[in-house]
Amino acid sequence: HHLGRHQVLVAPVRATLCGLLLGIVPFTRRLLVNPSEGDPAPLGWLAKGLDELGSAAVPANLITLGVSLADGPDFSAISLGQCAAITAAKMVLMPLVAVGVILLDKALFPAHIEAPYDQPYYLMTFVVAATPTANTVLVMCTLGGQDRSAMATCIFAQYCAAPVVLTLTISGFIAFMVEAL
Repeated sequence: HHLGRHQVLVAPVRATLCGLLLGIVPFTRRLLVNPSEGDPAPLGWLAKGLDELGSAAVPANLITLGVSLADGPDFSAISLGQCAAITAAKMVLMPLVAVGVILLDKALFPAHIEAPYDQPYYLMTFVVAATPTANTVLVMCTLGGQDRSAMATCIFAQYCAAPVVLTLTISGFIAFMVEAL
């Protein structure tokens, strides 16, 4: 089964692409963003309004996740083994890939980030890779017509594993970073 254009170009993806386009084109960027201190952008009020509207996204996504999990995880939508494999891939394999990217970055661009900013940069890169799947994936899954209950169950499993797995992986990375980076 292949993904159709309407499943890939869901509203959050279209909005992101639109924002990138508006930000890349110098003329539209100057209309929305303050070109220099003291000069208001002609459509700055619109950008501020959209920014305020965007501030509601995280609470709305958390409500969506809560509603999806109100009855608990649905292991009839996805097996426990599949859920465990997805959780391990996201919270153990992805952080290992991040370590590889960090080491490659450090090898290819040694002066890219100087001390004391290098270690916080590497830690942030690792933490982004190690944390559970974002709630926005559930929203995009729902908008794309995919199995919302399976995705919600996977996110639920990741959040259940997070206290132990994140503690171990982040502690291990900090020890590695202190020694090797």
